[in-house]
Amino acid sequence: MRPKVNQAEKQRRVCARFNYLYPVGTLVKYWAGFKEGEPTGTAKTTSEAFMRSGRNAAIRLDGQGGYILLSHIEPVESKGFKPR
Repeated sequence: MRPKVNQAEKQRRVCARFNYLYPVGTLVKYWAGFKEGEPTGTAKTTSEAFMRSGRNAAIRLDGQGGYILLSHIEPVESKGFKPR
């Protein structure tokens, strides 16, 4: 039986997978609020994915102040990435 993985470890793995598949500069669609309906816009990533406050996977985008949660973006050209 595999040991349970806590939420922080799951998010670290999401960051690692995203960073492996998508280099800085990847074009993504993003949702500034809830991820529903049409995206807020598209932008290039300006950082690798990182842990925000040790709990959530996030990323910085060109032209956006602060960060966007990884669960609120989708790469324009997907390589099978799905944040879990």
